[in-house]
Amino acid sequence: MSSSLSVPAALLLLVAPVALAQSFPSKPIRVIVGFVPGGPTDISARMISQKLSESWGQPVIIENRAGATTQIAGQMVANSPPDGYTLLASASTQALLPSLFPKMSYDPMKDFKPITVIFSAPFLLTVSRTLPVKRISDVVKLAKARPGELSYASAGLGSASQLTFELFRVNTGTNMNHVPYKGQGQALADLVAGEVQLMFNSLGAVTGFLTEGRLRAVGVTSAKRLPSLPDVPTFAESNVPDMVTGSWYGFWAPARTPDDILNQLNREMVRITQTPEIRKQIFDMGGVPIGNSRAEFEAFQEADRARWARVIKEAGIKLQ
Repeated sequence: MSSSLSVPAALLLLVAPVALAQSFPSKPIRVIVGFVPGGPTDISARMISQKLSESWGQPVIIENRAGATTQIAGQMVANSPPDGYTLLASASTQALLPSLFPKMSYDPMKDFKPITVIFSAPFLLTVSRTLPVKRISDVVKLAKARPGELSYASAGLGSASQLTFELFRVNTGTNMNHVPYKGQGQALADLVAGEVQLMFNSLGAVTGFLTEGRLRAVGVTSAKRLPSLPDVPTFAESNVPDMVTGSWYGFWAPARTPDDILNQLNREMVRITQTPEIRKQIFDMGGVPIGNSRAEFEAFQEADRARWARVIKEAGIKLQ
């Protein structure tokens, strides 16, 4: 008798995820953003969320929960029901967390399922006008001639700007002095003033300074030159390997979210990312539209995690 009762129960377990996926979404979706409003993560989350709401006829609500290097937002989503109604919008920080904070209360890799990367934003190696260099090779030559004398700024310990510079130092065998700031604003101000000589920045952060001639861009971390800066060479052109990098921005769901729902989210987000309207907005931000598959995102994220784990270890970066 007990076995006859278990058959319907088993069928219910099989049918429930299918029914859930077929009716998805039937209520508002929450998107938890691990950064303050106005930054690229927040902007990309709002771009996609608005279009999702228009497509599905359900509200897609943004909640900014910044703090603890995105861990507050991550913990919220990791603990949410795995039903597709609570998503995480974050950045390449997600792949850095395991190496920067090895004793976290959740696992940034295992407790989430990647949905898609919306766009990536390469970095520019920007230099103060007081520094007599015009090319990447000039920077390397000067750094080797004056070891430990050149100073590079970052937005803080473990930030993308620091890690990109550490990668550059490792790949060129140079020794430069790191000056960490509490955010990008003051770092940029001191770079313009010549208090520090070099910094990796996103295009959006320095466009005005470049246009006004207050900073000089000597290299870009993209695979190809940027259409908006055709005279700025890539690092590969300058014989510096393994420097195709930058920040990237995407969506995740709790780990046990059904594949059918994840696939629906992926298909719609990819479709939105590929529309001319969204592509233009991304290019205007200095980004490159992506919109990849779930499998591609998972492989990309793991490769990024491994790469930065090596850099963080070699640089001896430790955060509390």
